[in-house]
Amino acid sequence: MDNLIYIFFNKDAKKLFYNIKILDNFCQKNNLNLICITNKEYKNIALKIKEKYNLTFYLLDNERDIRKIKIEGNNIIIYNNIDKNIYDVYRKRKFKDGFIGLIRENFIIFHLINPYIIFGKNIRIYENFLLTYLGNKKFYIDEKCKIDKFFLEELFINLIIYYDKIIKTFNKILNLKYFKDYIYEKIGLIAYKVITFLLLVILARILTDTFYGAYVSIYNFLGLIAGIIGSSNIILTKYLSEYKDNKYIRIDIYLKVIFSLFILLIILLFPNYFLSTTFYGYSFLDILIIYITAILLSLIGVYFSIFYSQLNIKSAKNLYILEALLKFIFIVSLAIIIKNVGFIFGLFLTYFILNLVYLYKLKKNKINFLSILKEKINFNDFKKYIKSTILISLPVTLLGLYSSIDIQILRTFTDYNTVGEFYSALVIVYTLSGIFTINNITLPRILKWEKERVIRNINRLLLIQFLINIILTGLLILIGPYIILFIFGENYQLSANIIKYLSIILIINSFNIYTLILYRKDMEKYYPIYAITTAILSIITDIILISNFKLYGAIVSAILANVYIGLISYIIYETKFHNIPSRSIFRYNYKENRYK
Repeated sequence: MDNLIYIFFNKDAKKLFYNIKILDNFCQKNNLNLICITNKEYKNIALKIKEKYNLTFYLLDNERDIRKIKIEGNNIIIYNNIDKNIYDVYRKRKFKDGFIGLIRENFIIFHLINPYIIFGKNIRIYENFLLTYLGNKKFYIDEKCKIDKFFLEELFINLIIYYDKIIKTFNKILNLKYFKDYIYEKIGLIAYKVITFLLLVILARILTDTFYGAYVSIYNFLGLIAGIIGSSNIILTKYLSEYKDNKYIRIDIYLKVIFSLFILLIILLFPNYFLSTTFYGYSFLDILIIYITAILLSLIGVYFSIFYSQLNIKSAKNLYILEALLKFIFIVSLAIIIKNVGFIFGLFLTYFILNLVYLYKLKKNKINFLSILKEKINFNDFKKYIKSTILISLPVTLLGLYSSIDIQILRTFTDYNTVGEFYSALVIVYTLSGIFTINNITLPRILKWEKERVIRNINRLLLIQFLINIILTGLLILIGPYIILFIFGENYQLSANIIKYLSIILIINSFNIYTLILYRKDMEKYYPIYAITTAILSIITDIILISNFKLYGAIVSAILANVYIGLISYIIYETKFHNIPSRSIFRYNYKENRYK
């Protein structure tokens, strides 16, 4: 009689009872001896199981002792946990003398949860069976044993047949402008993030805790007012993509002037407030320098809008890298020389020089800002631009405020420690999502495409983002906890556990591709509905779940908030986008690349 060997080293004793019940039934149907190899600590449980089922136990001190066991006869070895019925491997596989293999079965097809099944004759149970992979049939072969000749011949023939197809497909992907744009942007973004991270590490070491805290506060203040002044940047990308008219650059600059004057008015009205909080220990002149720096930073957004609308992603990549390098050089060097105010002048010099460089580069590309600003503004165009800013930028700001509200709700029902642990994990997930999204390079295309072309490509784009995010999710589950502990330290063990659950957000975020539809001029009226509905549902979910389940409620509500974003944008796409008329002014050439 042949043997079925079950290797169990899991800490959950209940699973051992449940799995032995399944295996015993399987062995009776297929006339197999049941053998269980497990840890000595399960001795009492093994005795109870033997009273009910007919099987043999091998009780070991540790998993390494498996190497010493040799069981004669044909053996099927289950090396993992079992949660569903076992596929009848014994009937489907014919054993051959001198041949040992290991199959990795697909549980979706064969109803298997356990990933490894070893089979063969007179097998010595080596763990290194699990380490060697060979062939497209998913066999694992022990190198010491004879390999089936026909198996290798079939494998070699299949490789020759598919080699040419694989190479051609790979070359086709590499030649896609869409793929090249994605790679260019990710190189720029990753370089920017890495250099910025190094900058923070160095500043934390060369500055005192007080001055480093001042840098973080002032830099966040800079980002806040630059975000308000540059809130119309997404609208500029939209209008340049749809209309290809530089007059909207002029309108956007004048709108930034209005926002800048509004911010200046607030600073002049409440100088004491800023000097006693964010700029405590600094002068009013420092506030003005940061204010001017914020204006310069908002102009960088104009350059990005121009590059993305032209699908000139290579220039956008260079801008990311140059910005990061200038920040690193000026801030570090000036912080060393003049300590507390060094980083303020470093930030100013970074964006001042960056603006000079790109104004010159754009002038060479026949985009002269001075000439554009001298032209008169059409009031109707300005009104239309303001309307889009209200319909899109303000709801985007509202949606952006949700993360802050989410943290405040969590703080209301928990403590600072829980907030810190939760936010540390969440920021890693959203950083990865932001770096590897395809939305930045896809938005200008969706704004230019006619309706039919969008419908043809939207599911392909969703699949591309989904595959990217599946890989990221897997990596985050595997190494996310180690990243948390490396960056934040051993005290953030709870964050390391939380990140495994929050990683599902990456998969859900794949459906954010549908939100890009709402930026089109024929769909922008639905953006406030989407943004306000999503924000309200998310806040209500937060209050209900966090008040009752604290940290676990925050995890679930964060996941649901992303579900709302994808679901509501998809519903609007399905119910409204299909009903809008086609834009006949566009002509589609079926021979051109669909992602160009």
